[in-house]
Order: sequence, then structure tokens, then C-alpha cells
Amino acid sequence: MLVIRQTQWDEMQNSLNLEFENRCLAELRATYPERLAGEDEEILREDIREGIEKANSYDITDDTLVIEFLKFTVEYGREFPYTEKTEWAGEILENSFTTAEEKLTALSRQRAFEKLDF
Repeated sequence: MLVIRQTQWDEMQNSLNLEFENRCLAELRATYPERLAGEDEEILREDIREGIEKANSYDITDDTLVIEFLKFTVEYGREFPYTEKTEWAGEILENSFTTAEEKLTALSRQRAFEKLDF
């Protein structure tokens, strides 16, 4: 029988977390090259870690959806969705009757409406 010690498990988990963090960083830099050009990498990594925790608190755990959530934090700021300007996002994210996919779709639709600026 294979036995994995807790320290081995923790090391594997840390490795996976770092790999995901690297993917997030690469995706955000590719999507927002000008906006993130001057940002310090360690600060971005801390923002990513906090964003992942925040996404998880809204039951957004799928890697692709977490990255999409992180894009909203780049666009609207580190305090997303806790600002007066993004109250709409908080209402969407706190809805426990919707799936993570539905939450991200609703966020994307609202962002599109904002950009239309009727």
C-alpha cells in the first residue's frame, strides 16, 4: 500500500498552487499587458492569491472561472466587488442559488452593459 505523508501531500499541494498561480499571472499579463506592465510581480502574485481566496468564498473554484474572476479584479480594482461602483457584482456573487458559471456569465453581461454606456 502506498502511504503519503502529510509533508509530502503539502509539498504536492504547494507545487500545484504555484503552478496555478503562474498560469494566472501569465494569463493576466497577456490579457492586460499595458495595465500590468509596471506592476511588481510579487505584488501581483499576492493579489492573485487574495483573488483566488475571494473567488473560492463565492464558490468559484474551477481554474478557468477563477481566472475570469481575477480579470474582474484587474478591471475594477483590488477591492472588487466591495465598492460602491461594483455593488451589482456583490449581489451576483452572493447569490447562493446560482452556479459559479452563472455568476461569471452574469458578471460578464453586466460588464458589457456598462461598456455600452447608454
